[in-house]
Amino acid sequence: MNSLIIKPYEGQKDWSAIFNLFQACQTVDHLTEDESLADLKLGLSSPTVNPEKDIRLWTDVKGQLLGLVGIEPQASKTGIDGYFGLYIHPSVRSSNLGKQMMRWCETRIREIGQQKRCPVQLRTYSLEQQTEQNQLLKQRGFNVDRQFITMAKSLEFPLSIPELPSGFKLSYIHGKQDLSAWVDLFNESFIDHWDHHELTLKQAEYWRSQPNYQPELDLVAIAPNGTFAAFCKCQLNSDQIGWIEWLGTGRGFRKLGLGKTLLLAGLSQLQKAGVTTAKLSVDADSLTGATKLYQSVDFKPVTPWFSWVKPLPRQNLSQLFPQQATA
Repeated sequence: MNSLIIKPYEGQKDWSAIFNLFQACQTVDHLTEDESLADLKLGLSSPTVNPEKDIRLWTDVKGQLLGLVGIEPQASKTGIDGYFGLYIHPSVRSSNLGKQMMRWCETRIREIGQQKRCPVQLRTYSLEQQTEQNQLLKQRGFNVDRQFITMAKSLEFPLSIPELPSGFKLSYIHGKQDLSAWVDLFNESFIDHWDHHELTLKQAEYWRSQPNYQPELDLVAIAPNGTFAAFCKCQLNSDQIGWIEWLGTGRGFRKLGLGKTLLLAGLSQLQKAGVTTAKLSVDADSLTGATKLYQSVDFKPVTPWFSWVKPLPRQNLSQLFPQQATA
């Protein structure tokens, strides 16, 4: 493993090799449709990612891709969270490659913290069955700080959609002006949720620019005064699998049944698109009652997964920012 080559990401040129690596990981880790290649591509080309500095590939001397990691820095209330995805070819997982990749992640997030002059921490997610990766994260000092559940529902039977309250109407986003209002509603809906990061208009525009984006799967409930009151954003991951990505209700419009109506309307749109199974992920410790809502329309738990975190140690922060330590 001493002959590995570390190289920067070169975009489309690397995608054949990335596809092969992803397929190898998918087969062993049983990622199935819970993590798609489209999601990986979306993350690597996010507007908050610097491709030259935030993504690295490890190959052998013959050019076979054995490891891939990308960091997406996001501002939080206390500093910067460096979200990363880690892909290691199953044939080399017994080597030190994983540790080497993690050291690179830690070095990169410290560089970002130094540039921004604020505390940083690394964050990532893993499925329960990814035992090798979970063990690696533990060895590198990561801790689980939240548990989530992926839930699934069959869409092979007709759906009954409740009516919206009087004066409300169902629509979807039209143009940049609507998108700005949607971003405001998104942030208002999730501001009190665990690990919330402010969504920017630039990020939302990036999502809408993707080839697989479909406006009819991006629903909003509009109040009588024209205000966006609730939303349900769906996505097709395959011909049979659809996802409820986001479901939220503005503070002034809660307890009106909007969430359930938007959820069922979103499921109906997925059903019309040919989806036979819908999935979503929910915070196992959520205090909002989201799990009960999903259970009420027959979503069943299928896959547990974890959020991992590793803060930058205080002594390293003092080295980076000595003037703050003595202030």
